[in-house]
Amino acid sequence: AILAQAISAQVVAHRLSGPFNFDPRSTACRPSLNDMFLSPVLLRNKSKRLAVKLVSSVQTGFRYWTHKSPLKRDTRVALLKYDPIVNRHVMFYETPISKPARKPRRPRPMAWFRWTGKNIQDLVKDVGRRHEQRGTF
Repeated sequence: AILAQAISAQVVAHRLSGPFNFDPRSTACRPSLNDMFLSPVLLRNKSKRLAVKLVSSVQTGFRYWTHKSPLKRDTRVALLKYDPIVNRHVMFYETPISKPARKPRRPRPMAWFRWTGKNIQDLVKDVGRRHEQRGTF
């Protein structure tokens, strides 16, 4: 009986010190708020459904956003929905979602000089000129 009590006491102590049992008031066990929201796991979109923009056929500019199955990627969605601008139900058709224009990559000549060693004389002259003007690097 004494041996059983000693083993159960060790099991309880191990469970209390384990990673799954912690004091919620303690800040040592909790990740910071920034770590939680900047996690790549939370930023991932797990849904396979495709976002679709539906635009009114009477060209009022009113639009709805919805999702559709990835199996129906090739078919165009057309739904009869309410347009509040003309105050009636009209056909809404799927339109392609425009992606924002990508900014062109900025050339980085200084990094290229340092990396390859080509045209390093121009870099040395430029640094020397700046040192003469400012007096410091």
